[in-house]
Amino acid sequence: MNQIASSKLAHTLQKRMKNVNHNDSVVYTDIGTIVADNGLKLDTFEPVIPSDGYSRCRAASELEKGDRVLLVWANGEPVIIDKIV
Repeated sequence: MNQIASSKLAHTLQKRMKNVNHNDSVVYTDIGTIVADNGLKLDTFEPVIPSDGYSRCRAASELEKGDRVLLVWANGEPVIIDKIV
């Protein structure tokens, strides 16, 4: 996914989140980096999340250390949507 496509995806997700009933659940986007032992280091969250502390979509199944990722937080769970290239 190129930068323009990533930006469009993020914009679409943001627009859809505005239409969500915020009493149901909170969902927002974030960006992070895969680190050692497949941990996830978010740009907006200091501690590294271990590999068993997040989920990922099938499209993001093969991630390597150093990969930048787009994710959403859904009910407090980080879910990686795709790799940013």
